[in-house]
Amino acid sequence: MPRRISFNPKFEPTPASKVIAVKPKWWQLDRKRALILAAAIFLSLVMGWFLVKAAMTARRIITENTSGSAPFLAGIFGDVDWRQLKGEGDGRINILLLGLGGEGHVAPNLTDTIIVLSIDPQEKNAAMLSIPRDLQVYVGGNYGYGKINSVYAYGEQDNYPGGGGAFTKEKISEILDLPIHYYARLDFDGFKKMINTVGGVTIDVEKNIYDYAYPDENMQGYDPFFITKGVHEMDGNVALKYARSRYTTSDFDRAKRQQQVLSALREKSLKINFISNPKNVSDVLGILGDHLRTDIQLWEMQRMYEITKEINPETMVNKVLDNSADGFLMASQSNGGAYVLVPRAGDFSEIQRFVHEIFIDSYIKQEKARLAVLNGTRRDGLANSVSKMLKSYGYNVVKTKNAKNKNYTQCVLYDYTNNSKPYTLQYLASRFGARIESMSPKEGQTEEMILILGSNYQDPAKSYYSR
Repeated sequence: MPRRISFNPKFEPTPASKVIAVKPKWWQLDRKRALILAAAIFLSLVMGWFLVKAAMTARRIITENTSGSAPFLAGIFGDVDWRQLKGEGDGRINILLLGLGGEGHVAPNLTDTIIVLSIDPQEKNAAMLSIPRDLQVYVGGNYGYGKINSVYAYGEQDNYPGGGGAFTKEKISEILDLPIHYYARLDFDGFKKMINTVGGVTIDVEKNIYDYAYPDENMQGYDPFFITKGVHEMDGNVALKYARSRYTTSDFDRAKRQQQVLSALREKSLKINFISNPKNVSDVLGILGDHLRTDIQLWEMQRMYEITKEINPETMVNKVLDNSADGFLMASQSNGGAYVLVPRAGDFSEIQRFVHEIFIDSYIKQEKARLAVLNGTRRDGLANSVSKMLKSYGYNVVKTKNAKNKNYTQCVLYDYTNNSKPYTLQYLASRFGARIESMSPKEGQTEEMILILGSNYQDPAKSYYSR
């Protein structure tokens, strides 16, 4: 017979009657929480695998940076120690971009593309300058003078410390009077794969191009390239042809197109949030492992990405060194009779001033130190020429004249700011090998610094071709 249970609706619990919550054991977790925990563990393992894979691949791609990191990246959150700065432009991030044929191509280590990308991390803007491959430079050693596109090959051939990339950085830094912090070298096959990895790029072609002499894949014959004016979606193969084509246009037109493709690649990468995905980074490093070399370290790549994604492409400055009527270069012949381009001014002074006008150092711009330049030597016009150069570099030169004493053997920099404008002081002292002397300003004095030029100063642009 079933047991009868009575129910008393008037029942009230006594104070001892309590509902006791029992904490479930870990194995009693509900299914949803267990799945979330398992997914989190799996995701961590997957991300860790991608990062390890990327790190292993990076060992093949990343080389030692023999010239040192950009001070802005080396500092904590951009807090740059002024004592680290070596010269004007060191407050920016300057990267040398090199493109070459690579394995399977004729002259695989001759650089077909040479671009300096300079980023201002404070003002959040950037500029690109293309350097023609036929520019004649002093290579040094047993080579004397040669074309700039051969420098990378010589560095690789001679096992230069840091390789061809480091050697090319050094030569570009010399002719532009600009610190070059990094290089990135990509061959043609890697370029095509990179474009394809992001799903192609969108390019607005300025004019019709018909290159009947574009080389075929085997470099045995021709593969004519034709594209019409207008907007085109390009895969890696078409983008490479568009960037390399030069017949019926010119090397300088090609340089502009190369910058255009690089800008389009950056925009596409940002649009699809490419770099922020660990799998994408792992995949692209794997794909480019045999095609890319750089001295930008992994942690620096991440910081650069955070900076560059804030840059407005509309503010990007794109320039090309050329031999047009108002250009800085002119055609000439080497001693061996080869076609070369040389500075129209006879030295690199005009080019250096132009470079620093588009690659302005924000630290100089922000301090705006009022500077007077005095000629303490018997070299006529020295103060005027130096003042012209300093103004183009962004300095606030307020006075130029001759010093009373013409026998200064060393440059002297008088500081009346109590070291309140240290970046300008550091740059000037480094450039001129100047002795710094702290002074108290006289009544009514407007100059914050006075630079007296001594006989130890040699203009690097003018001494370059006297080797």
